[in-house]
Amino acid sequence: AIISRTIFNSIVKIENKTQQLADGNLSETIHSEEDETGNEITSILNSLEKMRRELVEIQERKNNFIMGISHDLRTPVAVIKGYSEAISDGVISDKKEIQDTIGLIDKKASQLGERIDTLINFMKLNNTEAKQTLVAESITDLINDFGKYAVITGTVFKRKVTTDIIFDENITVPLNAQIVHRSLENIFSNAMRYTDENDSIEIYSRIEKTKNQKSNRSVIIKIKDTGRGMDKKDLNSIFDMFFR
Repeated sequence: AIISRTIFNSIVKIENKTQQLADGNLSETIHSEEDETGNEITSILNSLEKMRRELVEIQERKNNFIMGISHDLRTPVAVIKGYSEAISDGVISDKKEIQDTIGLIDKKASQLGERIDTLINFMKLNNTEAKQTLVAESITDLINDFGKYAVITGTVFKRKVTTDIIFDENITVPLNAQIVHRSLENIFSNAMRYTDENDSIEIYSRIEKTKNQKSNRSVIIKIKDTGRGMDKKDLNSIFDMFFR
């Protein structure tokens, strides 16, 4: 009778925990070390707890993926809209400037498709696989191209964007150009968003000596603006996922 009651209670516990997963309740731990009894029931509960943690991780990745797409697509859409309005409102009237702006609109439209593909592929890769796919490219060209994009964008949105980019040589490093450019673009878009018309944004880049153990030189890039800034209490959280 005792054995039967123990087995029955264990089966009921497994059923309840399984129903918990089926109902989508992933916040409550199914099994912990304190519950350890060392029998087959424990093994089943351990498996259910492992499944619960994996489901939580999948759910978080899904949410982050959706938020990431929303954030990364917002910038090129805003730029395309701003460029289009600048041309239609006559803010950009010079023929060459119009041609340059239309070229940027076309480039940003292409980036929308590329960005979706990049995000999907990036979500499939773990860190090791991501590093193995890096290709040696010119960081010098990438930063110079980014500087030109920033100056034109500043003109459209009435910001004083200046660049101070000087390289004595072409530097090639393993990188994913789309992801690096997107990182710089996100920082720059924040500078645009949190400044007002006629505020200044400066982009600085150099090769500088560092105390890094792997190399005594680093490519430094800084984006500085005269906007409202942020509270000191927020500084420790600026690299947290989706912290604003």
